Formats: sequence, C-alpha cells, structure tokens
Amino acid sequence: MIPTAAINSVTVVTNNPAFGLNALGGSINVQMKDGFNYHGAEINTLGGSFGRIQSSAQWGKQIDNFAVYGALEGLHDDGFRNFSASDVRRFYGDVGYRNDGNEFHLNMGLADNKFGASATVPVELLNQYWGATYTTPQTSCQPGRLPQPDGKG
Repeated sequence: MIPTAAINSVTVVTNNPAFGLNALGGSINVQMKDGFNYHGAEINTLGGSFGRIQSSAQWGKQIDNFAVYGALEGLHDDGFRNFSASDVRRFYGDVGYRNDGNEFHLNMGLADNKFGASATVPVELLNQYWGATYTTPQTSCQPGRLPQPDGKG
C-alpha cells in the first residue's frame, strides 16, 4: 500500500506500552517522508526478467512554514507462470505546516494492486511445463457476493 520511496525509516520496537496495550510482542514504527525532511526530486526505473518493469518518482519542497511531498510507484511483472501477471500502483502525498514547535500534517495514500496469484501445482504437471497452472483464476470476492464469469467478484 505504501510506495517504498516514501518511507524515511522503519523501527522495530519491543513490547512498549506507548504503542498500545496490544503491542505486547512489539510494534513496527514506519516514519514517512514529508516536505520538511525531503527536498528535491528523484526518478528511479528498474527492469528485470519475465517482463518486470518498476518505476518510482518522488518530490518534496518546503516554503516557509509549509511543506509538500508526493511519491508515485508503479510495477508490472508478467510472472514466470501462466496467469501470474501482477500490477502495482501506489501513491502517497503529504501537506504539512510547522510553527513554533507545533506541526500539522494532512496525508493520504492510494493504491490499485492486482496480483497474479497462481496456486500450487502438482509436480507431475510442472515436469511437463514449468509455467503450468493447476487452477485459475485465484480470485476472492466480497462477503455475500458470488464471483462473476468475467472475473469481477
């Protein structure tokens, strides 16, 4: 859900009640970037096997007591098996105001992800063709709704 470019730091904290009474085993604190701690722009693109292409862009700026930050990330992967293509699209944005020890932020995250989740395959079928799929599509639907023939559930 979160573009990896928008993460400033990740801290694992052991059983600290400051994170709530249900954090007995510990918690993960994810500190996001904002226009106060990130200035400038960056674009990053990667590619790989099986049609994998990934790109991210981020931009941050501070003007006096106001700051703005935005990050976009997209990924496409064809997968090595039939029906296993994945698409990931994520956005994170932050607008902040800082004055005399006070700080206020308004942020939002959006995502549209589609994962080609192919189930396990018997080894006999894989021996015939490594990209084989035993059952497809692997979809889930909302409670009370049956999957539709077009794959939308």
